Amino acid sequence: MKPSDFYLSGRQFFAYAVPGFIWLAAFCFFAGHHPIAYIEASQDTVGVIARFVIFLTGAYAIGFCAQEILFGVATCCYEPSSACKVGSERYSATFCKFYVLEHSRQLNTWILEKEVWINLRVSIPPSLVALSLGLLTYNIAWEPESDYLLLSSLGLVAGIVSWGVLWVYPRPDMQQFKDGMPFLGLSQIRQRESEEWCLMYKVLKQSAPMAVEEVDEPSTADAPE
Repeated sequence: MKPSDFYLSGRQFFAYAVPGFIWLAAFCFFAGHHPIAYIEASQDTVGVIARFVIFLTGAYAIGFCAQEILFGVATCCYEPSSACKVGSERYSATFCKFYVLEHSRQLNTWILEKEVWINLRVSIPPSLVALSLGLLTYNIAWEPESDYLLLSSLGLVAGIVSWGVLWVYPRPDMQQFKDGMPFLGLSQIRQRESEEWCLMYKVLKQSAPMAVEEVDEPSTADAPE
């Protein structure tokens, strides 16, 4: 374990904090409390900042837990079909991924950053649906005079549509786009990701013997005559 293992980039933090903030706001609306009212309840600036930090910390924790659950649900029936073949040996895509994470710092960063994007894609639609339902409940049960009915209805429709588009809908006709990631369904994204892990593994395995030869081979310039 290294100190860098505890470092979170801004993208990694907000990939959990943004969906978590939405989930936490949804829970507040279900309970009959407005999340902004909680933050502004303090009478001084320090209190407002402290409440905001508490709210943000809770949002990050909830977002992290929700992402782990949702990603497991989204991929429970999906097993990457890619298998990496090196010579006569065959390896699973997951094995290739962990090998790459262990042996290449640059590819490690690239893989983790890409997974953050996928996690955000998985987390946003369900949290948006929950927020819309919470806002609708708040408007009907707790604050009938509030004017959130239209907003919550539009949010619910947007959440359901984005859920279907981002999780389920496959678009093989969009392969001509560069990278193609925003235009693919979740199963296609996971399949492409597993293929990339296998390709990285092959490149690292092929380059490793060459690196060893370059280090071990003595220099003829320094050889004694």
